Amino acid sequence: MPGGPGAGEGETGSAGSSACEAKSGINRVWWDLRSEPSTEIRLRTSPLYAPEVIVGPEGWRPAPSVGRISLLAPPGTYTVTLKVGEEKSSQKLNVFKDPHSTEDASKAIRKDAEDLADKLTGVEGKLLQLKATGRGQDDVRFAPMLLQKISYLAAEVGGSSDFAPTTQQVAVQEELKQQGDKYQQEFEQLVTKDVAAFNVMLRERNIPNIIVKTP
Repeated sequence: MPGGPGAGEGETGSAGSSACEAKSGINRVWWDLRSEPSTEIRLRTSPLYAPEVIVGPEGWRPAPSVGRISLLAPPGTYTVTLKVGEEKSSQKLNVFKDPHSTEDASKAIRKDAEDLADKLTGVEGKLLQLKATGRGQDDVRFAPMLLQKISYLAAEVGGSSDFAPTTQQVAVQEELKQQGDKYQQEFEQLVTKDVAAFNVMLRERNIPNIIVKTP
């Protein structure tokens, strides 16, 4: 029977109590750090305008989307009381705050994640026009990015195989290739440095890592 912060001086609240089935020999009881569940809501009538939904054989049906509430006990000092017959035995129990669940740490992780996302989106935005919707006048409203330019050049060159690409088309192809090489280097640097550093920070906090798959 863990009494929550407040069962004594400087303590507030209670985590409730639970009956234990004792057997001969040594018994082990564990507490999941949750309060006693709230009372289950039992409806004894059919829903309005849905008489075909009937109650169960017990004479009731559970309330849809409404479960029993059981909250985690907040950090603090609790009193565990074991009662056997008329005898009671009590002992203090301390529940500590998870050092990895601090608000400051969560804010720092979120900020680092947003910064990394901005960097990755920045590189992606050089390859594709991320504002394009595929509808209306996207080609007029938004500037084409590298892949759109490559597609346009390929359509011009591939329109006929009777003649070699023009000098201008070859020059454009070389310029686009240089841009592609540059963006690829930027992406690889982000993966090897920024993403790797972010994953190290996540591992230190026992958080699943970003899974990176590169061609």
